[in-house]
Amino acid sequence: MTWRREWVFEMGSSPSYVELGVRSAFSFLEGASLPEDLAQRAADLGHATLALADLHGIYGVPRFHEAARKLGLRAIVGARVTLLGEGKPKRKSDPPPDGGRILLLVKDRQGYRNLCRLLTLGHASYPKPHCRVTPKALRAHAEGLVALVRDPVLAAPLRTLFPHDLYAELRRHADPDQERRNRKLLETGLPPVATGDARHARPEGKRVLDAFLCLKHKTTLDRAGRLLLPNAERHLHSPEEMARRFRDLPNAVTNTLRIADACVFTLEDLGYTFPDFPLSPGETLPGKLRELCVLGVRERYDGKIPDKVRLQLEHEFAIIRRLDLEGYFLIVWDVVRECRAR
Repeated sequence: MTWRREWVFEMGSSPSYVELGVRSAFSFLEGASLPEDLAQRAADLGHATLALADLHGIYGVPRFHEAARKLGLRAIVGARVTLLGEGKPKRKSDPPPDGGRILLLVKDRQGYRNLCRLLTLGHASYPKPHCRVTPKALRAHAEGLVALVRDPVLAAPLRTLFPHDLYAELRRHADPDQERRNRKLLETGLPPVATGDARHARPEGKRVLDAFLCLKHKTTLDRAGRLLLPNAERHLHSPEEMARRFRDLPNAVTNTLRIADACVFTLEDLGYTFPDFPLSPGETLPGKLRELCVLGVRERYDGKIPDKVRLQLEHEFAIIRRLDLEGYFLIVWDVVRECRAR
């Protein structure tokens, strides 16, 4: 399915801004609203497109996609990843070095594959809950992705990986420190893009987010101090409000539309099919599944198949055949067999 700007026009007025920086509660202890709440609030505020970019995973994307579909929103897929920094932890219990975060948005199906692969590699190399993406992995899986950086230091090394899809992420939440960071990012020469870095749907979600951040840092609300965000501005705002906040940087707003135009992928385009289960000459998937099931049943019932069990087996075979799921059951059987062997 290919999306174009005209799709938005059919729903109402043309968009003035697209929010690309939303985190949900699936950003563990860094987001305070469920994907469904974010989609509903975005629709209420007049958004036509919204990107969900949680930390270290796309766990909330299916729920977000379904909620957005029902509300007439287009859901862009993304995630935030942490790059591996230099050096080594002093103790095994210490987290791996942090080289900064980048926000990755999926343009096409290849980009979705690459994002999933990056997240898998990042989690597989380190103990839970840590996730680090190496520069080598990012270089091998950059195709089909748009990258937004918040750290000016990352601008130079990432230019070669994303020659046409690297942007400086600007935020404005009535915070002087943010403006200083914004100025440094603009000095890198990267095209700017505005985001709201939304972490909760409505202003009152700040209280929940504060509690989560205290849990993350193992402290109390009374002692948290500057560990907490300074205000409740990281909630969803209307497109008109975000365009107003960045009215002195119109290209930062225009670039949100340009990126949204490039990110045509949705979960509806996934088209996932199960891997082919290897068969011997003359075998079929239904026949192989039936053979294995009959062997299993005979083993369980001392070489016999009771009539009641036979009827149930035929009933389930019929359902599996109708849904074309023989390959799925055979692959699961093969995985379980390998696990038991090891």
